[in-house]
Amino acid sequence: MESAGGVVNLTVRLLAARKYADGAQATTGASPAGMMLTRVALRTTGTGLATAGAGAFMRVGSSEITGNGTGVSASGVVFSTETNQLNQNGTDGTLTPIPPPALK
Repeated sequence: MESAGGVVNLTVRLLAARKYADGAQATTGASPAGMMLTRVALRTTGTGLATAGAGAFMRVGSSEITGNGTGVSASGVVFSTETNQLNQNGTDGTLTPIPPPALK
């Protein structure tokens, strides 16, 4: 997914990606571009999850990112919304946890 201007939001559920350069990638300049990934399996790709650009972000939940050259590569941010398995990649990278809502 790439954004040249304006806001882009995309939701992906139940995806299995193998043997691609990137499993999922969000690329943008300053304009926001976001992806929500749920129950995806990203295995044996070059990079499992990638964001490029200041406005790029992803939210990923209940997913497996394993066996890739790089698990997560982010110049934007990749949020973890639920339990994910990020392991056994050449370099795992980092998922940013979304904190639970404050109790009132």
